[in-house]
Amino acid sequence: MTNSFNSLILLMLIAATACKSSSGSGTDDATTPDVLASDTTSDVGDATISPDATADVSAPLCGGLCKQGEICDTKVSPNVCKVVTPECWCIEPNPPVQKFVQLALAATLDACDLTGDGQPDNAFAGAGLELQSAVNSGALVLLLNPIGFNTNGTAFLVDAVRGDADPTSLAEDMTAAGGKYTVRAESYDLTQCDATGCPAVVAFKNAKIVNGTLTGQASQFLLPVRINGVSLTLRIQNATISGQVTGDTAWQSTPSGRLCGTVDAVELANAVTVADATELAKVGGAAAFSAWLDQHVLSDVATAGAGAKNGKSIALQFATKSVVIIGLGASKP
Repeated sequence: MTNSFNSLILLMLIAATACKSSSGSGTDDATTPDVLASDTTSDVGDATISPDATADVSAPLCGGLCKQGEICDTKVSPNVCKVVTPECWCIEPNPPVQKFVQLALAATLDACDLTGDGQPDNAFAGAGLELQSAVNSGALVLLLNPIGFNTNGTAFLVDAVRGDADPTSLAEDMTAAGGKYTVRAESYDLTQCDATGCPAVVAFKNAKIVNGTLTGQASQFLLPVRINGVSLTLRIQNATISGQVTGDTAWQSTPSGRLCGTVDAVELANAVTVADATELAKVGGAAAFSAWLDQHVLSDVATAGAGAKNGKSIALQFATKSVVIIGLGASKP
């Protein structure tokens, strides 16, 4: 295990089958998971691990790949690998990561120019995305983990993952620094795990900080959001991130940041077809909601270059603060 996101997560039991965790290799071209901003509770299944006073404390400390048939029991001090389930990763705690504590659609003049005409673009500006309320309630927990962080202009990796407040120590203020959070298992491509861990589904692979300014790009960024009362996951393509960061040896905060990209018009239409039927019924059904989207979120970007405009620009303003990851949480339906 390297000193990366492989040092991120204390393993929590997520099923009675196999147990895997995160990594720092970071890839963002895996199949998009179906996650909703309305999912607010963790489902860890019925299986539990009881403390074992007879655990072999001379066994290797957690922090590497456990042998087949072993799992990291975090209820024993020191944490040791012990037989519970097959194929389990065993991870040490990590330094603080960044949590989105402010999130909103960017003001018109603060959006990105995605069409090359010198004008800011933000087709979702009039869509009324429910962002800050979801952050405040804990329904939307977005985390950024820097791997190889530096401020000298050298490229490093930033994994973008979805999380939940630690159920044993729920923070009263979801916008405060220092809170404890778990990471959702679907944030990682569990089909690509190797001896270094499992890559993140979303990763900014070439992030850099020059004179306190962060820049980075990712092929996609997943944004679970409610639009006009309907929960959707927007897959923002060709996502860019930028902002002013604090901290020389560790990322302390982002007082002001911006995230831009495009949402494919066909993907957005397809997302409506699998949205919650009850939510759609409250706004007149899928056809009525799709018509509302077409009216309020115009296609303004030709994602393939010259040709028909088949993408919808989006620009977000955000701020982050440092929080702590304490384990891997359950996948969400």
